[in-house]
Amino acid sequence: MHYSYLLSATLAALSTASPAPLSTTHLSAAKRAPTRIQLLDGSYLTESAASSSPLSRRKEADKISSCGPKSGWMPVADHDMHLDVQMWGYQSAVKEFCHRAAYGLNLEGSATPVVVGAGRRIQYTIRWQNEKAMQDNIRGARVGLKGAQPGHVLFEVNNKRSKGDYTMIESDCNIYLMHMAIPGQDCYGSKNADTKGGTWQMEENKLTFNAFPVADSSEKNIVHDEFRK
Repeated sequence: MHYSYLLSATLAALSTASPAPLSTTHLSAAKRAPTRIQLLDGSYLTESAASSSPLSRRKEADKISSCGPKSGWMPVADHDMHLDVQMWGYQSAVKEFCHRAAYGLNLEGSATPVVVGAGRRIQYTIRWQNEKAMQDNIRGARVGLKGAQPGHVLFEVNNKRSKGDYTMIESDCNIYLMHMAIPGQDCYGSKNADTKGGTWQMEENKLTFNAFPVADSSEKNIVHDEFRK
């Protein structure tokens, strides 16, 4: 009887003194540090916390929510020449981004779909047909803005959902980003068949696709001859 009492008391003391088990809860997506995802061509896109723009509080249809800056007018089609190759327009830049961003390399070195986690975003810049480190004259086509201005396009996919990953699909990516280049839509310049890029939002602003053309030098672009907002 005395032995049983001592054993029970000892076990109770150990239970009280034992530290609480470590939590296995993962860090929230918003607190994770930025990471890089290697793509099939050897370049990298950046994955980080989603932008903090407020979510819509009312039901909205999928739409263009904003356009890029006036300094970013870019022909939709390929145009002009740079280092003896044609400059890429918006359509080619979008096509290349969606192709590259659809698949990354896993640890085994094989292709795996790029997944944007809840509360995360991916960012990538298209400037050249070939982004690998090499001389400019062998990189292939280059992104060009209005007036044969060398430039690049900043792409971003934001998953602002509180839960639920988004898997990149090349064909869908093209459809979403090309909304900014549809004649008659916002962000499109009908007189010159060009676009400023912008943001296509879905799921009441919980999922957004952004494309913003940017000049590569401090030189100002030729003034666009069509007034736009």
